[in-house]
Amino acid sequence: MYLHFANDCIRQPFTWNNPVTGLFALLVLWSIVWKAIALWKAARNNHVWWYVALLVINTIGLLEILYIFVFSNWGKKPVAGALTGQSTQNPVN
Repeated sequence: MYLHFANDCIRQPFTWNNPVTGLFALLVLWSIVWKAIALWKAARNNHVWWYVALLVINTIGLLEILYIFVFSNWGKKPVAGALTGQSTQNPVN
């Protein structure tokens, strides 16, 4: 039975009856979503080299996730009151 399934996957690798095709489609969708978010953040932060690297290198979302959560915030100063919810402006009476 396993050999029959394996032969079908080899003979018809990209049919919707093949479970590998669904897994491949999910993997492509996963990669596109993370790449889009990472490219948007790199463009907004003016990280040209990161933008080019993210655009050219395909790591199935791993490099993109690292950039989003680790490298995109390097060099930025934290906004005063951002964590406490306090405003830095004086309230208007």
